[in-house]
Amino acid sequence: PTVVVNETDSYIANRWVFDLGVVLGLEEEAAARWAEYQEKLAVARAQLEETVGDDEVGLFRVRSREFRIYGNVGYTSVLYNEGVGLTPPKLTRELAWGKYNESVSLEVLPRLADAEHLFISVDGDADAARVFSEVEKNPLWQRLPAVQAGRVYPVDRRVWMNDGLLANEQKLRDILDALVP
Repeated sequence: PTVVVNETDSYIANRWVFDLGVVLGLEEEAAARWAEYQEKLAVARAQLEETVGDDEVGLFRVRSREFRIYGNVGYTSVLYNEGVGLTPPKLTRELAWGKYNESVSLEVLPRLADAEHLFISVDGDADAARVFSEVEKNPLWQRLPAVQAGRVYPVDRRVWMNDGLLANEQKLRDILDALVP
């Protein structure tokens, strides 16, 4: 059979598990798998509350022709409300909240000064790597408190720019590896 799924908001992360369970005749297994994921989120939330508290944590993506900050919808929902409940930087709340992402210019970097932790995704092409190399040399970047404190965490774009249960579990491991000593 052909099954059509709706890719809206948090649908991707949770409903696909159940829809695939129905299609494959594995509803109970899907429900158990979802419950297992929710338990992992709850444990991570508690750990992060102790180690990170209200520190502001953001995701910044470097592409060959643009920079993006990510909001609380889709790929990065695991960071915020539906996930581990971290606090986004003010810039994220102002420009990207309620969205997947927002393209920004390099000039907005100083507005990320309130972010105590930054996850960075660099696209896999040579242009994006070159652009990020230039960004790292830029005084605007070097003055960011997260950069100065060594709290910038590179993440794999193939994981972080995807959604679903397996990708979200890897993101969760990345978050814990970076933020929980």
